[in-house]
Amino acid sequence: MQNSKTAEETGDMYVDVLRQTTATLHRVVVALLFFFFSFFPLGAFKYQLVSEFTTMELILRVIHPPLQSTQ
Repeated sequence: MQNSKTAEETGDMYVDVLRQTTATLHRVVVALLFFFFSFFPLGAFKYQLVSEFTTMELILRVIHPPLQSTQ
């Protein structure tokens, strides 16, 4: 027996999965932001935390490390 789903039904199925995944990711991001800012209020970000680099600088260095000079 062949697969009786049409291309439109298959596309609708993928759209539904994408919507569910996006909604789940949105909930996770909102929950993480809520917990993060409940433990670290915005007043704590005065451009100098405990360490030399802020969290965003550390993340950016991991994602895009600085170019090494070739001297």
